[in-house]
Amino acid sequence: MVLMENSATRLKRYAESLKKFRHPGNKIGCIVMNANPFTNGHRYLIQQAAAQCDWLHLFLVKEDSSRFPYEDRLDLVLKGTADIPRLTVHRGSEY
Repeated sequence: MVLMENSATRLKRYAESLKKFRHPGNKIGCIVMNANPFTNGHRYLIQQAAAQCDWLHLFLVKEDSSRFPYEDRLDLVLKGTADIPRLTVHRGSEY
């Protein structure tokens, strides 16, 4: 993997900021999703992944070059997954 970064500390600070979202368990899952737009298919995939994990982290792509604006996609994902246990939806970042 190559990560193009012009800061010696920004990625490390971002990784440190994620530590507060740690949860116990042996199987911790992660999904990176655009959700442009969020559909029942996305919800199904999230449910299936969550069922196989002790905790699931979902990172929403922040880049706003999608058909649906980031804030709208975030709202749809948050509302569409509110009832899924052991799930953290993370706001997108530059990573």
